[in-house]
Order: sequence, then C-alpha cells, then structure tokens
Amino acid sequence: MKRSGSTGVLCLTALCLFACATSAPPPLTRDAAALTDAEIARRTDFIEQRLDARKTPAEIWHWSWLAINLGPGVALNTALAVTEDAKEERSAAIVQAVYGAVGAVTQYVDPMKARYGAEPLRELPDETREQRALKLQRGEVMLQENAARNAQRTSWVMHVGTVVVSAAAGLIVYAFGGKTDAAITGGSTLLGGELFLWTTPSGPVHDLDDYRALIQPPGGSPGPATSRGVAAPMARAGFSLRF
Repeated sequence: MKRSGSTGVLCLTALCLFACATSAPPPLTRDAAALTDAEIARRTDFIEQRLDARKTPAEIWHWSWLAINLGPGVALNTALAVTEDAKEERSAAIVQAVYGAVGAVTQYVDPMKARYGAEPLRELPDETREQRALKLQRGEVMLQENAARNAQRTSWVMHVGTVVVSAAAGLIVYAFGGKTDAAITGGSTLLGGELFLWTTPSGPVHDLDDYRALIQPPGGSPGPATSRGVAAPMARAGFSLRF
C-alpha cells in the first residue's frame, strides 16, 4: 500500500506541475496600437465589465471547494485515520485525506483567476496610448485564460481523469481487503470530482464569445488585426472528496 499510495501521490503532483506549465495565449488583437483611442477604450471597458461580473461566482466556487477539500477532505479524514482501528476504514480515510490535500493544492496550482475580477487589469498603467494598447491586450489574455480554465467543466479529458482517479482510490482501499469501503471511496470520489467540474462557473466562456463578436468587423469574417485562436483548456488535476 505504501508503494501504491506514494506512486499515486507522485502522479497527482506531476499532473499539477503539467497544468502549471501551460503557456498563456496570445492577445486576440495583434496590433492594438492601430486601433483608435475610442475603440481601445470601448474594448477595454467591455473586458473590465465582464471580468468584474464573474468575480463573485468564481470566489464562491473557489472558497466553497477549498472548505470542502480542507474540512471534510483533509481534517475529518485525518481524524478518522488516527482514530480508526480497522485497517480497511483507516486506509479509506488516508486515501481521502490525501486526495483532499491534492484537491486543495490544485486550486492554487491551476487557480480560478476569474475570482480576481478586473482588479489586476485596472492596476496596469494607462497614461499613454502605448500603455492603453498593452492594457487592452492584457485584458484579452485574461478573458482567454478565464475561458480556458472554466471550459474544463466540459472537457472529456478532465472527466476521464476523474474516473481514473476514482478507480485508483477504490483499488488502493480494495488492496487492504475493504471491499465495501473501496466501493464507497471510489464512488464518492467520482461524485465529488464530477461536482467539482460541473459546478465551475461557465460565464467566462460566454464572455469570450461575446468579445469576439464585439471585435468582429462588418461582413462576418475576422479582420487581420485579430486571431480567433484561444489556448485549449489547461489540463489539471481536480480531485474532490466525499462530503
């Protein structure tokens, strides 16, 4: 069990590091300096309004799941692991505590940046035209990063990963002969993982679509100043516990 548990933790850590290494997408407006002052202001205002609108839902999601992972996930299961006499129940508690800790860590390794709203954007200087153009481009990157992060709720890679992690949790407990505990551990981890994904706010994805429509020139085709590409959703390890 020690070897299996250690291997599982190493795999989860590797997934976290992979998520952290994902590069930022390029701005949608390639030559922001070519836009008029009024257009730069219009686009920047739109981005700031949408970023601010998503702050509260993202904060609620982040702090709620952090409380679940650290409370029932880590604290409660750690207490059970210390007090339980049966090795089957103790192993189930240890597995759940480990996954709770990993789940909490991944919320910071691959953070929900939407919970900061437009504050990071407003902190950028905008006294000169060049600064305002760079600010617009930074706002576009933020929109794309938030959309990519929140699009993970519908990513098949993330859902398959949840199934694999849940199966691994159940098998580790099963190795100690806890058939019932293995089923409970695997099932509850799967349920928690799916809830973790599906409760992710979807607003930023719609914001990016709306912004693309906003900057699309008359005629329906994207102009040379924009790029419709956006970074694919970052792979991440999202592990949630029974609660």
